Amino acid sequence: MKIDNEKLTRFVRAKLNEHGVDDLLKGTDAVVYGGYLRDAVREFHNPDLTAGYKDIDILAIGRIGADTISSRLSKKVVFNESTLYQAKNIIARTERHEGTIFQVIIPQMTYLLEKEQMDALQRGQDVNKWLSLGIKKFIQNVDIFCCGLAYSNGTLYEAVATAYEDCKNNTLRINEGADMLFEDRTNGRIIKLEARGWHYDWPEKEEEKPEGGTIDFADIL
Repeated sequence: MKIDNEKLTRFVRAKLNEHGVDDLLKGTDAVVYGGYLRDAVREFHNPDLTAGYKDIDILAIGRIGADTISSRLSKKVVFNESTLYQAKNIIARTERHEGTIFQVIIPQMTYLLEKEQMDALQRGQDVNKWLSLGIKKFIQNVDIFCCGLAYSNGTLYEAVATAYEDCKNNTLRINEGADMLFEDRTNGRIIKLEARGWHYDWPEKEEEKPEGGTIDFADIL
């Protein structure tokens, strides 16, 4: 769902374009998601809190789009790295612009799509439709709700219900239904984010489990 806040969107877009993101994505169906957007939205609403900007994660639909973006990254380091627990293939990872790290990612379709969708993909049917569904499912399975944001073509989207409000309120809540939720990894991320001023109620302090879920954002692509 599109986040209907023009000032916020302009702020996030300006942050991304300090690193030339719109030029990197031009002519592709790629989407920025995750931590960089999370930190930008929090800074907009909480300017006194420490920002943690570092990685810009770009999800690409297929190898052609990923290679196009990779070729535009100066001093690029291109490699393949399959990390099953994150269900993604990192195609390129490079440092650019004062330590900011770009990761160009192709979500693993065998993980993201159902068998009938994979069969259709192999037959060449509805390729963009099925790949777009894979991108959406990937973002909707972030382990922490506030990371469920996406940016495409100058527009900011909420891919996971409550992602925007959690960023705005400086709150960390675990997406209990996420397929990519792994306790040790997620706890490590929470500890890192707490050091930057984010708030999380550890289980022994919780009065109730968080509620939330995914919402459709089919208009992203």
